[in-house]
Amino acid sequence: MAASGSAGWQRMRLTFICISGLRPAIPEQAEALVAWQPPADITALFPRLKLLFSVGAGADQFDLGALPPELPVIRMIEPGLTQGMVEYVTFAVLGLHRDMPRYFHQQRQQQWLAHAALPAAQRRVGVMGLGELGQAALQQLVALGF
Repeated sequence: MAASGSAGWQRMRLTFICISGLRPAIPEQAEALVAWQPPADITALFPRLKLLFSVGAGADQFDLGALPPELPVIRMIEPGLTQGMVEYVTFAVLGLHRDMPRYFHQQRQQQWLAHAALPAAQRRVGVMGLGELGQAALQQLVALGF
């Protein structure tokens, strides 16, 4: 499988191993690893490792201090991940904006009491980080009037 990148990577042929909670059958042959979180004993398990790909939105879940300093960590960007996060953030913001926890509580109490609803423009929403996901979420929230 060939991999290339904008950081001056030359085309390379790599042996990929993907892990998902289970140990791969032949880790000592892997040159690239695709993982949510690599195993703690990554150097011993994967002695030929040249690249580590994060399947998350970033690489915050990695303990970079525990990884070999020469091992590049590559964040993969997948449009479905961004869209899914935008949908989740929109769902959460609108739920809080429309006071849904209060209505769910009332529902459990078998009550119906109407409450005043503020326009989105009168709410403040904070987005922590304006990377790929933060910017996409913010764009959607601005389109809704926040």
